[in-house]
This record gives sequence, structure tokens and C-alpha cells, in this order.
Amino acid sequence: MTAEIASPLALVVDDDPLFRTATVAALARFGLRVTEASDGDEGLERFAACPADVVLLDAQMPRLDGFEACARLRDMPGGAAVPVLMLTALDDEESIKSAYVAGATDFHSKPPRWSILGQRVRFMIRAARMRKDLARTQAEAARTERIARLGQWEWDLPQGRMSLSAECARLLGFAPRALGMSPPDFFAAFAEADRARLAALANPAPASGTAEGTFDFECLVPLQPVARIVRVEAALVRAADGRVIRVNAVLQDVTER
Repeated sequence: MTAEIASPLALVVDDDPLFRTATVAALARFGLRVTEASDGDEGLERFAACPADVVLLDAQMPRLDGFEACARLRDMPGGAAVPVLMLTALDDEESIKSAYVAGATDFHSKPPRWSILGQRVRFMIRAARMRKDLARTQAEAARTERIARLGQWEWDLPQGRMSLSAECARLLGFAPRALGMSPPDFFAAFAEADRARLAALANPAPASGTAEGTFDFECLVPLQPVARIVRVEAALVRAADGRVIRVNAVLQDVTER
């Protein structure tokens, strides 16, 4: 286990030294290292010098309050994804709304119950690391798909929507963010002669496909200036009554082969 995982770093930003002392002691009991700042400006300087795993911000501080400090933190290197817990004695809806608008991850009242505060901070750190790990895994998967020229798509028949991976969208000539679309728009990327075969996956003939309900065929994608050939491998998901409710598929650019 690395030192970073064993001892997460918390940054406590509050103009009350007694509250900072109590917060440091409470977080230390949960195995956190803690650095302190007495106002928003100092807190941003501390974060820039040593990015923390979680930031606890007092909403009401002189010079630079917690709302503005949080908004500026989100624009700093490493600040976009760090969990921020806003601490304040204010309990009106407008203050809570302002905290979230500024970019706070969560909101906690003052004075806190120290055991609950420590548990919440540990949970926020764990959740942030899980999101980071997921983003890394997704990036690695996307890079693998680009290298293999392999994309994924799913057809949700009850919803009437197609979900595409970024590489699938690219291979079919769609914008990178076109990750969901209607079936007609999706089929339009293929040559007209192949569209009926793709649409038939929703209600395939008994003799088509394999006994396991999988399909494997090639289609023409008439992109400009160079058309491509893609291999489609699809598997059907059926409801209890036998109806196809989802098509899970991959396609791979096999033009050069």
C-alpha cells in the first residue's frame, strides 16, 4: 500500500483557528494528513503548492469567501475533480444552492458531528478515487478500441435508441459526441443494401444467425472520400416471452484485410 493511499491529504480552509484545530484532530483520527489555511486566498495557494485529496471550505471568510474560493479552485490544475465539502453555519436554501453552483461536491453544517464529518470526508475521497480509476479504465479501453479499429454499439428496442462508443461513432462518420441516436439515423451510415439486414436483428428469421442467437456479417460504410468495410458481430438479448429487447454488437474496420 502506498503512502498516498494510506494517508490521504485534506486541506482545511477556515478563518477560525479553534475550528481548524478541532477539524484537524477529527480528521487525524480517521487516518488523514491535514494542512490548514486561514482564508480563501491562502487555501488556493496551499492547493497550488500541494494538491489535496479533499478540500473543506468554510463558506464565510474575510477577503475571499468559500463560494468564490471553490469556483476559483475548479479552474486550477487538479482542482476540477477534487472533492470539496462546504462547511457553514448558514442553513438557508440560497446558501446551499450557492455552494453547489460554485462547484462544491457536498454541503455540511457547522458545528458538525465530528464522527460523521470524518466518515463523510473518507467517503468523498474514496468516491473520487473510484471515479478517477473508472475514467482511466475508460480511457485505456478507448485507446485499445482505436488501435484495433473496433467499436461497440447497443440497440435498446423498448427505448428505440442506439448507444455508440466513441470509436464506433468515429468509424461510422458520426461526431465524437454522437453517442446516442435513433435507429434510422444509425442505419443511414451503412449502404442501403445492408440496412435491412441490420434492422432485421430486432426480429430475426428463425434460420438466421447461430443457435446461440449471434450474428456475424460484413457491411459497407460509404464514407467519403474512402468507403470502408466493417464486420458486425451481434448478440441478441430476449425477454421471457422471446421478444428481442436489446442487441449488443461490435463492429471492426476490416477494409485493409
